[in-house]
Amino acid sequence: METAKIFLIMLKEIFPEADEHCFEVARMFLGGKGLIEKNMGTAFFAEKLIYAFHYAVQKRDPNNYKRNLRRFSEKHHLELENGILKARTYGFGVKMEELLGMDIGYVISYPQNSSIFVLYKANTKSRLEHQGDRCEKIKVLEKIKPERLCSICKLCKDFFESRDLSHGEKLHLALNFMHMKGLKEKFFQVIQNDEHYEKWCFDWNYMRDQNYKISGCNKYCLYAEVCDHAYSIYHTIRQQRAIRRICQEQPFVPIDEAYRQMNDYLAQTVRSQEKAIFLIKAQTGLGKSSAYKKLLREIQSPVIVALPTIQMKNEIAEDLGEIAVAVRSVKELYMPKELEEQVEALYAEGFYKEAKRAIVEYADSLECGIERSRYDEYLDLPNVLEKKEKHIIMTHAQFLNLSELQLSGYTVIIDEDILFTMLRNTKSIPVSEVEKAINAGIIQGKLRTQLESLIQTGKEEYRKIENEMENSYIKKKQLDDVGIYGDINELLCAGALHYINDTIEFFVPQQLPDRKIIIMSATLDEEMYRTYFYDRKCVFYDVPAAQYQGKLIQYTKYSMSRMCIQELGQKMDGVNRLLDRLKEIAEGEEYGISFKIYDRQLETSFHFGNTAGTNQFTGKNGMIIGTPHLSENTYKLIGVYLNCSLSGDAATIKRRRIQRNGFEFYFMTYGEPVLKTIQLYMIESELEQCIGRTRLLRENAVVYVFSNYPCKQAELKTENYLEKVL
Repeated sequence: METAKIFLIMLKEIFPEADEHCFEVARMFLGGKGLIEKNMGTAFFAEKLIYAFHYAVQKRDPNNYKRNLRRFSEKHHLELENGILKARTYGFGVKMEELLGMDIGYVISYPQNSSIFVLYKANTKSRLEHQGDRCEKIKVLEKIKPERLCSICKLCKDFFESRDLSHGEKLHLALNFMHMKGLKEKFFQVIQNDEHYEKWCFDWNYMRDQNYKISGCNKYCLYAEVCDHAYSIYHTIRQQRAIRRICQEQPFVPIDEAYRQMNDYLAQTVRSQEKAIFLIKAQTGLGKSSAYKKLLREIQSPVIVALPTIQMKNEIAEDLGEIAVAVRSVKELYMPKELEEQVEALYAEGFYKEAKRAIVEYADSLECGIERSRYDEYLDLPNVLEKKEKHIIMTHAQFLNLSELQLSGYTVIIDEDILFTMLRNTKSIPVSEVEKAINAGIIQGKLRTQLESLIQTGKEEYRKIENEMENSYIKKKQLDDVGIYGDINELLCAGALHYINDTIEFFVPQQLPDRKIIIMSATLDEEMYRTYFYDRKCVFYDVPAAQYQGKLIQYTKYSMSRMCIQELGQKMDGVNRLLDRLKEIAEGEEYGISFKIYDRQLETSFHFGNTAGTNQFTGKNGMIIGTPHLSENTYKLIGVYLNCSLSGDAATIKRRRIQRNGFEFYFMTYGEPVLKTIQLYMIESELEQCIGRTRLLRENAVVYVFSNYPCKQAELKTENYLEKVL
């Protein structure tokens, strides 16, 4: 009865000209004769009555619209929300006892559409999720211009070009535009001559105040089947705001043409007499090793080839046969466990001379045989280099330890991006060890002054240092005598320092020999090389890209940083459940690469920082999980060494809109150009190395990437792929 009274009062407001006798609750009007229309299936929906009531009140007295509604609500003890009557429609799944526990005002059930209408009394707090036309307020998009809308939505283009649209199409646009700042004014400019203009003004405000949900494209848009869109115009724009392509990729060339051009660049650089760093950027799987192996078989002068891993070094040397020799590394020596532990400890503390002496002493104790020959090969490197009879195949680490004299007469080719390895050369040492070295007079000059100042200040700080002790070497006995067990020898070579928590972190810069160097890699970054080797001539060759034969599918909704994976794992009751879900999405995956901590779950020994050069995943479907950020201290140590400013907002890592590789997207990064270049270069290099393990350029396989850093040639998926499990 009370519900009927409220509704009759609303009807009286809508139809003031109606007979007063019509508004008695007990009175019933029968159709009788002369019916104009008969529709026994017509249903009365209270929400439409509520809307019509608001419209009538506003039209009758626009200036006092809100005040009149407030008086009405107070008189009938009804709740207002955003200045209008609070009403909700719920699905039949809601239990009535839950509704009754909320002091609701009035309830009407609608079997026709399996819903329940609720009109709330004053001071009622809804605890239930609404399932009708309203939703929680969503983020308003800013700086959305009509031109951009027209470029991605054909219906918007029709609207702004004044094509006559239906009411439903205009409603669809309004329900999207109201969540974009500045679009209300544009909308009403277009419809200013519409005969229902005044009603549109009311509808806009009513729908906004009632938090109407965004209209999906499939409901009203006639282009829905032919347009590439998300759920709605709003979601399409927001999706593009997440990652947007700002320029088209350069046309792809056939693989054979790319390989030919890479070969030409290699031959050109080998012939050059310039003492420069030649950078040949070519895709993973294009055939870089085949190109320089062919060259080595034809060239008369000796060549040193440096590779990232022992496995690659041995594979290349085996292919070349008698014309090349593989330099044996320490890790390839079969040492007794005691010797192995001793050598590893000495290297870890910077005592490489003592480590070498320990190996020599053990080798001298061996009788002639296979084991002795291995040690002789390792120790005979200086003589092999001096003879220049064969090509030399070695690792990056071995190459960086060669002297200018040992390199004399050789052409140097470096396979893979050696700068990426050089930039990760950061270490740390306790302040107590540093103070012992200062007090013992071991650390002197400018380095001592800088360290003393940094420690005395006691603040977290980064400093570049001019270090005249970088060629010094302190023997183990000298340090043992004063009780120092930290890596002092590496500290003596530092180029940048960072004081934090009674620890000195430092970056040890390395340089390439001052001679012609040829580097071939898919991850070369011209800007990064020119920044780091600022006093060297760098010549950059970018081999045109060929299209992948396989597919690269990337899901960008979540960053999948270390912290993101941990947080998602907590929400899903464990990281294992998260990884299982990702395996379901990465259909047919045969291997997974992520952070080292997840090696066990992914049943692999390959992880970020440990994938360069491996060929065992060629042609296999893969899954890459993560955005491999390094610690912020690493970026800033390298940055301060390269003279970038670490002050102000620009040096603070935060969510920023950036452009990279033809994409515009949000990313946690810096405003300072050098810091940003360092960070993006290192993240991108790691991801591209991992993707390259499948050799998509020549293999018909699929690699799935879960990261918010857009990769080249990736098919981007921006939907929430974890929505059903979170």
